[in-house]
Amino acid sequence: MKYSSSKLIYGRLGWLLGVLSFFSIIIPAFLKADSNKVKNSLGEFAEKLLLYIQQNAWWMIPILLISVYIIDRYRKTIGNPKDWGIIQSLLNEFREKLFSDCLNDELHHHRITLYKYYQFYPCFRRWPWSGWLIPVARSGHTTQKSDSYFLAPDKAELVEGIAGQTWSRNAQLYVPSLPNLIANPTDINIRKYAEKTWISEQKVRARKYGARSYCGLPVELNGKLWGVIVIDSYNTKLREKVLTKSYNNVAKYLGKVLEGM
Repeated sequence: MKYSSSKLIYGRLGWLLGVLSFFSIIIPAFLKADSNKVKNSLGEFAEKLLLYIQQNAWWMIPILLISVYIIDRYRKTIGNPKDWGIIQSLLNEFREKLFSDCLNDELHHHRITLYKYYQFYPCFRRWPWSGWLIPVARSGHTTQKSDSYFLAPDKAELVEGIAGQTWSRNAQLYVPSLPNLIANPTDINIRKYAEKTWISEQKVRARKYGARSYCGLPVELNGKLWGVIVIDSYNTKLREKVLTKSYNNVAKYLGKVLEGM
């Protein structure tokens, strides 16, 4: 998830960005320096270093500027950890309101996951430019390491999972009363689960999904579809009225945070 992985990376990239930015500013200043004066005041080693910089500045400066641009863009793609922290807090609040009658249950039995749409995502399953919905934030503090990304290509009939179907329809999608796959699932139940969730039978059989109900909610930003939220629960049904009211309260704050990222 973005929130769990961005803290360390974002900070280290910020440090590296600062160092590279410093050298990209200071090196052009060295071009006008007098090597003899540098030698007299700082010694022969400083003179040799200055001459090296002056002779190689033609390639050093462009590389530094390109590196600064790439790192800055990548940091913006990762997003500020503080913003991701706010987003996760909103997802936690959403979960608490929606499952207020299940507060003693295990956290991973009722989850809310935010997926972001990427046109390009490095993936060995299919062509990276296929279009993907990637999990970027999830309620709770467990099951944060997720590889549950779903294909979302322009060809709508090929979308995968509740996330993909919600994306292609750009509308709320509710799937209750799914078969129980926890204990000795039958082939029929696996087939039903796969059909109702738009996931391959092979994947369902391998993972033995515990969720008995799902709900997908589209997430728009500035009038454009940004991604989706997927709710999965061990309960066979969700409280739809509570869901709609809770999401409306969270969505306006979620949109404001996403706008600033």
